[in-house]
Amino acid sequence: MIALDVEPENDEIELDKSRPSFGEWSTEEDSAAEFDRRIEACGLFERVFKEVEGYYLAFRPNRQQRGARIDRILLPNKKLRDAGWSKVIGVEIKRSGEKIGKPLAQAIDYTYCAWNVGHYWMLAENVFLWPFPKQTRALESVMLQNGVGVVYDSPRTPLVFQLERQVIRIEKDGQFRVAAAASGTKVGSR
Repeated sequence: MIALDVEPENDEIELDKSRPSFGEWSTEEDSAAEFDRRIEACGLFERVFKEVEGYYLAFRPNRQQRGARIDRILLPNKKLRDAGWSKVIGVEIKRSGEKIGKPLAQAIDYTYCAWNVGHYWMLAENVFLWPFPKQTRALESVMLQNGVGVVYDSPRTPLVFQLERQVIRIEKDGQFRVAAAASGTKVGSR
């Protein structure tokens, strides 16, 4: 079943929010391997680029000038595009047990980057953090205003891409749902 603008079941409440991130992946490499396995199993991405070099499009005064490298750039395949998701997705991967502060700052910076994949430069309108549960309150608001989300799992689904709502939800049986996202589109006073 494919549905656009349908709010999937709400099972974030089942996540253990007492831990900063979930899973038992003691290294970033182990966490990345599990993420890659789930992405490949879902069959919704045409290409997955690993360790992609980027270029910051906007610099702030008195900030370090350095290069950028994001863990994954995901290109949606025809099935996902036909369901309503055509955006390039950036993913920053961390090991289990990390707090979200530094990865969030990194992800916000990455929304200001162009990513080099082969002969092409791409923008990732949304950057997601794996493996972090849905955030709440002020932190969620800051994330949404910057187009940053999280990727998590639940007992019923191996992958959920979460912004202001579950924008891509992949079920264990291979079915998936897509909902339009509005996060990161407002400017100035809200």
